[in-house]
Amino acid sequence: MAKFEHCHTHDWAFSKSVYWHTLAAAPTYTVLWGGLTAVGLALSVQTAREGAVGQAVACGIAALVCLIRGFLLGWYRMRKEYRQMAAHFGKKSWSSVMRFTDDAIEMEDDGQPSGKVDWTNIKNLEDQGDWLRLIFRNDAGELYLRKQDFTVGTAAEFQSWLAEAHPEISQAAGKKKA
Repeated sequence: MAKFEHCHTHDWAFSKSVYWHTLAAAPTYTVLWGGLTAVGLALSVQTAREGAVGQAVACGIAALVCLIRGFLLGWYRMRKEYRQMAAHFGKKSWSSVMRFTDDAIEMEDDGQPSGKVDWTNIKNLEDQGDWLRLIFRNDAGELYLRKQDFTVGTAAEFQSWLAEAHPEISQAAGKKKA
């Protein structure tokens, strides 16, 4: 029997909100790739003004690579995953439910079981403001839970229960969205 339940409508708007949250929760990543892109563009413009066209093109290409690697590749992957799921369900939105029991997290998409994760596979829980982030062991993945989407219990109750029921899962305040 589920102690807690988390339900949301998975659509393009939800996918975008997760993506933007992950960028906001990782300011070092965002500043690094944004800074490298800006430096590459600045060097490209500067060297073009000095007449070094080849070097300007190289700096422009480096800036483009930073932009693609830092931001566009993640957006592309997220969009591709969303399109694959939408094609699988034959519609642009579907219900996603996660039920938290004593032994596992049971996942359901569009009324069909879609996965099960034992608590032994969870390394830690981060509180990221409006979101919770469950991180799997061995970098096997993560689950983002929007706090407002708990339909049985609350996010705060879930955190308290998890600390008591599974003390092996560390809890920490993660980077919060500004």
